Amino acid sequence: KYIENLVLLIRNKVLINGGNLKTTKLIWFYPASMTQGQLDGLADTWKKFFEEYIGAPATNLISMSESVAPYYYYRTTQNAVSDIVSIDIGGGTTDVLVVEREQLKILTSFRFAANSVFGDGYKQNMPYGKKNGFVENYDKEITKLLNDNELSDLEQVHKENVKSKRSEDIISFYFSLLENKDVCACKMEKNFASMLANDQRGKYAFVIFYVAIIWHIAQIMKAKGLGMPHHLTFSGNGSKILSALTPNDETLCRLTKLIFEKVYCKEYPRNGLVLIRPENAKELTCKGGIANPQPQTFDQVNSVKAVLLGIDDHTFSTDLNYDDINETDEDKVIRNVMSFYKAFFE
Repeated sequence: KYIENLVLLIRNKVLINGGNLKTTKLIWFYPASMTQGQLDGLADTWKKFFEEYIGAPATNLISMSESVAPYYYYRTTQNAVSDIVSIDIGGGTTDVLVVEREQLKILTSFRFAANSVFGDGYKQNMPYGKKNGFVENYDKEITKLLNDNELSDLEQVHKENVKSKRSEDIISFYFSLLENKDVCACKMEKNFASMLANDQRGKYAFVIFYVAIIWHIAQIMKAKGLGMPHHLTFSGNGSKILSALTPNDETLCRLTKLIFEKVYCKEYPRNGLVLIRPENAKELTCKGGIANPQPQTFDQVNSVKAVLLGIDDHTFSTDLNYDDINETDEDKVIRNVMSFYKAFFE
């Protein structure tokens, strides 16, 4: 029903603007972590409603990996064509694409993303406001801001979100206030992003989150025999976390270089790393699809997939699922992380 409504909205938008449904192209994106079966099921759903409401040729319905699309945007607008790492941080998964000399080298995906920070974790049975520390710390202040500025409609939306008892939904609502027209009109002094940026105690969570992602990427690249990247780009709603970590690109770049240097055991060349942070991270996927609207099959994407288990710095997985990981593997991961921790602070 969700996809059907999206296609209906697209159909109406095309007609209202005097477009031709027969020549309309629809590009949809899927995460790298999807299985063949999941992707086929989703593709059938898009195909069904595209034929029913748009009626254009089947070749006008294009599927793309959401990991690859941002790269095409940056390649077109930033001339970031060589030695690039594109990091798409979503809610449930982080997808990473590594490109060297304009060739797709590595595509990896892992369940460590924004919900790892803003979700409920293992506290499923705890009462509202006690599952996630950020909700616990900021909910009263944000509720008061809405009340003080007489934003009753938004207060009602917040109450509905609270009923879901899902911390990630509540925090998504906090972030959405930044661009809400009613909030902008009343010129609210504070917003959730600025609260996080000024939270010196909570910032440690973002440091750990970011270092974990970059360290894992560096390990994969080194294990595959690739050099350190020249460009590092971000996309996805989860990349909003970076603004809470630091608004300064130079600071973030120094931290990133330090991690790569520790993993590779060598220094970056001068001006060797360029970080590109978008103003609107989620739009980049769509813009990348428009820049290069070429369909990508499961086999094409799967051919560059690589999953480093994390038990050491070289063992890759081919067919393991999360459920296959046992306590022995977990202990090896912990020891591997601790060895890096000691090297990092030596």
